[in-house]
Amino acid sequence: RRHGGAIPYRLRMFSNGSTSTSIEAPPASPVDIGIRLEKIRSNHEDIEKLEQMVMEDLKREETSPMELLRQGHRLQSMAKSIILKTQKLVETYETKIGVTNDIAQLRDQSL
Repeated sequence: RRHGGAIPYRLRMFSNGSTSTSIEAPPASPVDIGIRLEKIRSNHEDIEKLEQMVMEDLKREETSPMELLRQGHRLQSMAKSIILKTQKLVETYETKIGVTNDIAQLRDQSL
């Protein structure tokens, strides 16, 4: 915490004269930034693997109706996993501080 233990906040004034306060998150440590970046990398890698599995499954020509049904279920499951992982990535990219701001802060600290 900064300012002798006080929680940092930001006061915003709007054009109509009203004000709003928001609490600032403390600066992220290099370890936190690294963990967040690793989660992002891992999610991207998982999505790529799932996409590859979908492509491999679609290359197989199933002969029986039962095999076609199983393939459909597998593909549906993989598609749901891709959607969930993509949503996690979007949430990660939209965090209150943002990964980009953390990286810029880390870069400034190292200068």
